[in-house]
Amino acid sequence: MWSWFKDCLWGFISIDCGLPTGSRGYIYQETSIGYVPDEGFTETGDNNDITTKVDETIEPYLKNLRSFPEGKRNCYTLKPKAGRNNTYLVRATFMYGNYDSQNSPPTFDLHLGTDLWTSVTFGSDYTHVVRPEIIYIPTTGYVDVCLVNTNKGVPFISALELRLLNNDIYKTQSGSALQNWERNDYGGNTTQSPIRYKDDVYDRLWFPVETSNLATVETELTMDAMSNNDYKPPPMVMRTAVRPASNNDSLVIGWKPKDTTSGYYVYMHFFEVDFTVRIPRQFSIDLNGKPWFKAENLPMNTVLTVFATVALKGVELKLTIAPTNVSTFPPLLNAVEIYIEKNPPPTPYTTRRRYAQGPNFILGSEQSLCPAV
Repeated sequence: MWSWFKDCLWGFISIDCGLPTGSRGYIYQETSIGYVPDEGFTETGDNNDITTKVDETIEPYLKNLRSFPEGKRNCYTLKPKAGRNNTYLVRATFMYGNYDSQNSPPTFDLHLGTDLWTSVTFGSDYTHVVRPEIIYIPTTGYVDVCLVNTNKGVPFISALELRLLNNDIYKTQSGSALQNWERNDYGGNTTQSPIRYKDDVYDRLWFPVETSNLATVETELTMDAMSNNDYKPPPMVMRTAVRPASNNDSLVIGWKPKDTTSGYYVYMHFFEVDFTVRIPRQFSIDLNGKPWFKAENLPMNTVLTVFATVALKGVELKLTIAPTNVSTFPPLLNAVEIYIEKNPPPTPYTTRRRYAQGPNFILGSEQSLCPAV
């Protein structure tokens, strides 16, 4: 029984919310990740199928959902094997799909534990997919993800995923959670789907972005170049990069925070994709005109990740990657991640519930991914 699960992925919990009662789950062929029904992870809500016509190639978990017409707060409880005090990426996925035939997407809040994670809103396109992510270190052995009704329609969810990360990455000064704001693949093909597992061992989603005013460079890249970098950006992302058209120009990443109290953590990933370069590129990074990262050579055959050790705050944030006076080549950039600090860290939801059990697996835990042994 359950022998059809080809991959038992340590640290992965993957839930297709709203699968019909009694469903066995499935392997998503594009990623080889096994998805299970949400029975046992939550005890409330209704199963629904979307009514909007969609391309059959979309992720299977977008074709159905679980809605919560009753109650103010409805929660999923995840119990990862690695337990507390480890770093996890949690991703919730939502696609309205006019499942209720009301032509009226709702607005509701998403909580991690008892604290607000984000507000979930939709546009006029019923096939628009919303995928909030957060990186989080729970102080208990469980993770509660809750949908909160804000009197603006019935909350629902399409999928819920948890991924175990390396504890040495995405650290914050205060231990706060990090809500993903951007994860950009520079130079990638914007007509293709985002890159994720198996290309990314942590199953992060990397979105190609349009950079028409910059030159694109690319090369072939193997996993060997990733081996010494704990962040392990995927080779499919790191084999492309953008650079200024002129050797003397800089690359600029800038944005205006929603308020001056919001803190941002930035992770820039660099890899030399032009193997004709004989003298290493050298660049420095300024933050709002002040030195932030000292001049350094871009190493060959090794990924360099530059990141903030404290949250960046301000009315405007502008990171300028500039060539030094001795550099023969302009700077390049392969990928960037930006997260919003969620402070203080989320508080666990104190109401515990009984975990249901099935014939070959324990529901509500990571073991539901794998055959019984």
